[in-house]
Amino acid sequence: MSPMKKRKKMSVLDQLVMGILGIVAVSFLAIFATFYFVASPYQKTERAAIAIAKEKTSLKTVKTFEIVTTDVSVYSLTGEDAAGKNIAVLLPKSGGAIQTISLENGKKPTTTDPLSVGWYKNQPVWESNTPTAFKLYDFKTGKQIY
Repeated sequence: MSPMKKRKKMSVLDQLVMGILGIVAVSFLAIFATFYFVASPYQKTERAAIAIAKEKTSLKTVKTFEIVTTDVSVYSLTGEDAAGKNIAVLLPKSGGAIQTISLENGKKPTTTDPLSVGWYKNQPVWESNTPTAFKLYDFKTGKQIY
């Protein structure tokens, strides 16, 4: 017969440290899972829009992807075509004709707000959508229209 070895009990401090580490690990896992599942639909939409734009237009490299909503919602992509010219591609969210716009034909408004290319009343526009203001600018003149 072999003598049984006695197990050492964990001290209260060790138990407390292990409990805190377990809570921190579970919290990080929960936060990661939340961000992954929240971002996933947006990323899938972005990948699909890029694939369609590259297949159906002259877009070769993508710089930005945004969902822009005015009187219609469009997936707005900016980038370069094969010739290196800056273009925007607008894919209507509800389906319809894809618009390819040369950014060289537009005049950006003089604003420090971030701008997106959108579609308003069947015309391209610059959109500024900040937490404090929503503004639309005429694509060709850069003048505020809304």
